[in-house]
Amino acid sequence: MKIHRHSASGLAALAILAGTTAGYSGGARAALHQTVTGSAQLGDLSVTDTNWRPTQAVGSSSAALSVQQFDADLGVLTSATYRTDDNGQLVQSGNAAAGNTTRYTETVTLGGFSSARSITSLSGNGSADLGPWNVGRATALDSLVGTGTIDGSLSGSARASLTTQSGEQATTAFIGGHGTTVSVDYGYLGHANASFSLASDSNAFTWDPNTSDGKLKFYALGTAATTTRMDFVSMTCTGDCGDFLVSGYNQQDMAAGATRVMSTRQTDFGTGLHQATYHFVFSDNTSVGALSSQRTTALDLTLSNVVPSVPEPASGWLLLAGLGVMGVVGRRRQPR
Repeated sequence: MKIHRHSASGLAALAILAGTTAGYSGGARAALHQTVTGSAQLGDLSVTDTNWRPTQAVGSSSAALSVQQFDADLGVLTSATYRTDDNGQLVQSGNAAAGNTTRYTETVTLGGFSSARSITSLSGNGSADLGPWNVGRATALDSLVGTGTIDGSLSGSARASLTTQSGEQATTAFIGGHGTTVSVDYGYLGHANASFSLASDSNAFTWDPNTSDGKLKFYALGTAATTTRMDFVSMTCTGDCGDFLVSGYNQQDMAAGATRVMSTRQTDFGTGLHQATYHFVFSDNTSVGALSSQRTTALDLTLSNVVPSVPEPASGWLLLAGLGVMGVVGRRRQPR
């Protein structure tokens, strides 16, 4: 899928280059990746310094830049790495004396992140390709999460510096209008997912706690290398909550693929239906990744049991006595 967006301020294009790819890296746990890009077109820059002391000639160009935010439906954002790729070239001309310099500085500002680099051409006339640049890693990940765009800018400035008086010739810094692509590589983990079945996503279960041994398994679905761990958050109960005891659900740092066991038992055996529903909420491990990208998962366990009525002892004796009387009466009525 590709998305393109144009801005009135310069040209800014927005694109999703890739979906998800696996690539787990040891303890870093950045297992999956999505790359989004934004591009900007900078104008021509040509500045000339004719005065070797003490001024320098400077010119600049800028354009708006946008990239798509990380969609938390994909998972938990754990890293964001910036990179640029320029197709321009910096050229120094005019005074060929060694020591004269031209410098091109490029600055990326995006989502609270800002970084700059400089390319310098020395020793007289010459040129230098701008090429790729590994900008750096973002630290404020929460601001990168959402369904909109991260807006910023790309700017470039050229400076010509005539540092010697050789022939009093001018020094010119020139860079033609060029396109620059800024990419953001999002590293993330899949969301935790609680289930009563290891084979499928099963979030609700009705069970008689007096069957088997009162033990009920639940699972954290997924693969440990690509899924965040799961933490218990809360439990609420509706119905006959005082008739049962449930334990073993308060699990923290539960790895994907792991199995845990709840213990259940009934404590009230009064005649009739006993039923209670327990709602367990778990979340992505809060110690990893952007909090704004974390999600919750839930299990609903319904415990249900019917206790039949049992005749009281006095009622049983009365029943037997009645049957005996009916037998005696029946014999007396038989013809002799």
